Amino acid sequence: MKFFHWSGLVVAPLAVVLTGYLVVETELLRTSALAASNSVTFPPLEQLEHYTTVRRGITREHMLTSPAALSALKAGQPVPTGSHMVLVDYQSDVLTRYLVAQKIGAGADQWEYQWFCRIGPSRPTKMSPVATPAIVRVSPNNSCSR
Repeated sequence: MKFFHWSGLVVAPLAVVLTGYLVVETELLRTSALAASNSVTFPPLEQLEHYTTVRRGITREHMLTSPAALSALKAGQPVPTGSHMVLVDYQSDVLTRYLVAQKIGAGADQWEYQWFCRIGPSRPTKMSPVATPAIVRVSPNNSCSR
């Protein structure tokens, strides 16, 4: 009788651990997602103006936009259609991705968003955070990880 008592003490926690593992494991698996296609283009970075840098822990983000968009924002005017706003995302001082917003219409809420990865050599520095690397559009099922 003692054998069954002790085996119950071993089997019950093991069953709980295995059940928890199986439930958590299925929730961590990648799932597909649908995303609408958009018309966001990658802008020529050398034509954009750096307007701020945000630092949070290991994250450093350089924010860029066109001189025309920056002038409009400073004057309290709408940003011109076609304008780009780019966030150059660094994680632990490694260029990770570019997040691009592009104004597609006259309304204040008419923006589309896309992120891009570099696929070639890039030499960003603290003085010049914007190099001109080869860029690739990231599809909804891909990521920038290599």
